[in-house]
Amino acid sequence: MIRMIKLMISMCMLLSFLITGTDVKPPSPTETGESQFGFFPTGLYTVPYENIPEIQPAGFNMVQVYHDTQTLDEAIAYLEAAQANGLWVMQNMPRDFIDAGDEFWIEWVTRLSQYDALKWWYLPEEPTLRGVDHATLRRLYDIIHQYDPQNRPVAMYFGIIGPLDQWCDIADLIIVGCYPEYSQAPRACMKTWIDAAHLGCPSTPLVGAASLFDSRTFGLPGGYPSPFQARFDAYTALIDGAQGLFWFSYADGVQIPELWKGIHSLVAELNSLAPVLQQGSAGLEIQARVLDGPEQSLPVNGITYNSIQFMHKGNHSQAHLFASNLSEKPVRAEFSGLPAGLTSVTVLFEDRTLPVSQGAFSDDFAGNDVHVYRLWDETPTAAAPQAAPPSTTAPGETGPDQPG
Repeated sequence: MIRMIKLMISMCMLLSFLITGTDVKPPSPTETGESQFGFFPTGLYTVPYENIPEIQPAGFNMVQVYHDTQTLDEAIAYLEAAQANGLWVMQNMPRDFIDAGDEFWIEWVTRLSQYDALKWWYLPEEPTLRGVDHATLRRLYDIIHQYDPQNRPVAMYFGIIGPLDQWCDIADLIIVGCYPEYSQAPRACMKTWIDAAHLGCPSTPLVGAASLFDSRTFGLPGGYPSPFQARFDAYTALIDGAQGLFWFSYADGVQIPELWKGIHSLVAELNSLAPVLQQGSAGLEIQARVLDGPEQSLPVNGITYNSIQFMHKGNHSQAHLFASNLSEKPVRAEFSGLPAGLTSVTVLFEDRTLPVSQGAFSDDFAGNDVHVYRLWDETPTAAAPQAAPPSTTAPGETGPDQPG
């Protein structure tokens, strides 16, 4: 998932790929901004088989495990355990078997595709950093789509900022994000990484990758994000167009009680907003203006952004505004262009309301802060987020009690 060489390569490639100093919202994968997944993904990397029962009660709905020598029986056992615990799986394609013949991979895809818990396939990640060529992964991609009757999406993760355009034809969705402590970069780097993926593969839906680990584990001094910073990372990815989130990683994060508890609270927030996050744009002409504080973020690889980033979601019955401060210093901002007749907005998760006057309101942001505003809501209480399918075992398929 993470390689020390990543940052050096990324900096060089980004400078040739993005225009320095711009802050342009990349195109949305759909004209309306609606989710292309049909659910809101909240996933965890590196979930061992024995810890699967702990994940769904914590609010997550997807799991993944790195296992470069995973056997077919081990993969089946993992899928069965996930399904029994109401989870979906992003199914790893074992790296050590990447050069195996077509017969191996055809059997792999044919048998595993029988399990409803399998949601996405996951090609070996970081191909550019690991020297894996396009043709090798194209072969796996084609086998998946030929032999999976449900034609499930194929996901890829990249450990570089860009360019990614050479991989667009073999990635049905891209998982991308920045780990600020590891990269020793301003937190605005989350936008940098996601912008580059949007620009490289503009029609490919994205899932944000967020930090849930201590960079000192990898020999770097940055440490790990606070719950406050982790909340910023997640919402900033969503505001910039990610349609779900995966955290790297459970195995590391569970060892950091403060952060793990904070992620629990964050996922509960996101689950309560899942129906909203799957909606399209609210169709409003909202504008943001900095009244006090920095108007621009700190530079990331020479690129700066407007401090206040935002998106709105909703319809005639309800509308929400999501805003984050990419500056690491406090900012007071005004939001204008709200509909006439609106007299107040509710700041969710903060027990606050703010007055609206002539279609505008203002609010204070700490450095790298996030606010979620409910502009109006005339709908009944939202239903619980979609869960993974109930436990069923594919006909004739059995596996060991647990992977070896």
